[in-house]
Amino acid sequence: MYPSSRQQLRQSLRQQRRNLTPQQQAQHAKAIRNHFCLHRNLQQAKHIGIYLAQAGEADLSRLIRYLWRKQRHCYLPCLHSIKPRQLLFVAYTPQTPLVANRLGILEPRNKRPISLKQLDIILMPLVAFDAYGNRLGMGGGFYDYTLAAYKHRFNRQAPKLIGVAHSFQQVSHLTAQRWDVGLNAILTEQRIITRNSHGY
Repeated sequence: MYPSSRQQLRQSLRQQRRNLTPQQQAQHAKAIRNHFCLHRNLQQAKHIGIYLAQAGEADLSRLIRYLWRKQRHCYLPCLHSIKPRQLLFVAYTPQTPLVANRLGILEPRNKRPISLKQLDIILMPLVAFDAYGNRLGMGGGFYDYTLAAYKHRFNRQAPKLIGVAHSFQQVSHLTAQRWDVGLNAILTEQRIITRNSHGY
């Protein structure tokens, strides 16, 4: 895909997400939680990067509550105060106070980040995806920059990356950009799609 068509695709799918009714969002959230619970590798994860949905993104609130009940450790992405494209992952519990960052996204008030090497998986929002693990994000490149920098600096594999989306966000093919970090799997309300070459 050319950049212009990527932007058009981004706008179209974001609008479709926003058009979902609260009932549809709740149904998808429940199904996503159930698929997670039935997947052995996901169930084994103890330290999980997660996100708070906005603008029609697949809602993980049911899954977060499930993880808390199971004594799993959840971490939210936070914007770095100095490095504009860097994400930090900070512990998130039922008692964590949240504030809006400069993009209007809620994040923990107290930023005591953990190292990415401590995370087993990261559940990532996206705008579009394909069956090969390619992901189209919001356009800011925060996840790609953070994960690519980590892998380059420490010469190690980043945590397993699981995209989370509504099933209608799947497209036949996305042309990966040189800075894109591929997904290991995609979790939707219909199923878990495993990346062909790097399954999970």
